[in-house]
Amino acid sequence: MAVAAAIWFVSAAYYPSRSLEYSEPVDTGPEDYTDIALYKPLAEPPQEQEVIESYSEPTPEPAGPVFTIKDGIGYLEFGDVDILVVNKVYPIPSDYGGPNEEALMAVNEMIRAAADDGIALFIVSGYRSYDTQEAIYNRYVSQWGQEYTDRVSARPGHSEHQTGLAYDLNSLERAFADTKEYEWLQLNCAEYGFILRYLEDSEWATGYSYEPWHYRYIGDKVLAREIMESGVSLEEFSGLITQEGQSGYPE
Repeated sequence: MAVAAAIWFVSAAYYPSRSLEYSEPVDTGPEDYTDIALYKPLAEPPQEQEVIESYSEPTPEPAGPVFTIKDGIGYLEFGDVDILVVNKVYPIPSDYGGPNEEALMAVNEMIRAAADDGIALFIVSGYRSYDTQEAIYNRYVSQWGQEYTDRVSARPGHSEHQTGLAYDLNSLERAFADTKEYEWLQLNCAEYGFILRYLEDSEWATGYSYEPWHYRYIGDKVLAREIMESGVSLEEFSGLITQEGQSGYPE
């Protein structure tokens, strides 16, 4: 018996009971948690509803510049930039205008910059009063007749020179367009707030024949650059004149 007990002890030590052995789990089917509150889906918190009392369509931004008349003077409003307009359709009062210090400083700065590049620019004509423009216009009419004069010269009250914002540079001949000075102006005038005012193919819109010497100060360099890069006149760029017959003097 003693020997048998010893053998059983050793056997138990090295061969544990089968109740401790690993066995594969038995699939008893899906668990049913429907009665356990912990696993019930939580309700979504109530959402506050936005109350819209009224709705109106937003006011669209203007598609282009807006033309307005203030104190008898026309302006094109390009956002925060106002451009004074004077042409055959929109005159200015006889007592309006005078030398413009800002424009004068800008043209002199442009002349100095050109000189640094080896380009000689100079002013042929700047500010002209109403009376001076009247005398010039009447002299041309007596020499060439009114029909031709109206193509090349403004009637009094219709000249940009009266505003103090326009400058004729270097020459009053169309041959100026073939010079290096003209070429420099085309590339650089906008950097000083100027645009070429009367383009070669824009007489139908401006009312005046080609003047490669006439530069108009508008002040805003970004807008000046956009107009110059467009290759069209201020009237065309702004949509102020859209077809022939709109640019002449009101009769």
